[in-house]
Amino acid sequence: MGQPSKEERELLLAMYGQMWNNINRHVMVIWQSVTAIVGSLALFSLVEKGVIGLDMGTTFVVIIGAWLLAHTYDSSAWFNRNQSIISAIEKELLSAELAERLHPVIGKRRSISDMVLQFRIQQWLALAILLLVLGHHFVSRVLPGFGSPFTTFEAARAIPYVASTAAVVGLVLVRRKAYGVKDPDKSSP
Repeated sequence: MGQPSKEERELLLAMYGQMWNNINRHVMVIWQSVTAIVGSLALFSLVEKGVIGLDMGTTFVVIIGAWLLAHTYDSSAWFNRNQSIISAIEKELLSAELAERLHPVIGKRRSISDMVLQFRIQQWLALAILLLVLGHHFVSRVLPGFGSPFTTFEAARAIPYVASTAAVVGLVLVRRKAYGVKDPDKSSP
């Protein structure tokens, strides 16, 4: 493989910069999502004051948590895709010796479904918050109803669990969509 022409080199350098911009944008989306989760937890001060009910507050946190988790899959897939493109560009621009001297991972590609630790940590945060909020709801609203006559059943108590079920189904679909693209390791030169 020969050296790229001046025009090819300029194009590759421009693509290289854009790929890093794409990665940075998707990393930023995750932090914006975390901010939304923290804001949704502020709902519980409204629950405490009786402005909204615990059932709806919990449901809203479930929806926001699912939204954050969906973004981690999407951002991870974009990150890995762009990093694979960057690796291909690095292989074109750098000699093998220089690439190895700069860093041992230069020119190496990630699997499309290999989530970087930063995104995984965001998932743990979202899951921890969701489990705590759902656990609190269960203990406060559902458990006291066990053993009560069916006539005292309140459908609103089930809304967070219906939303959770829908969120799991949605997340499975998002994950399949995000990771269902061709793996660059198998389709790129």
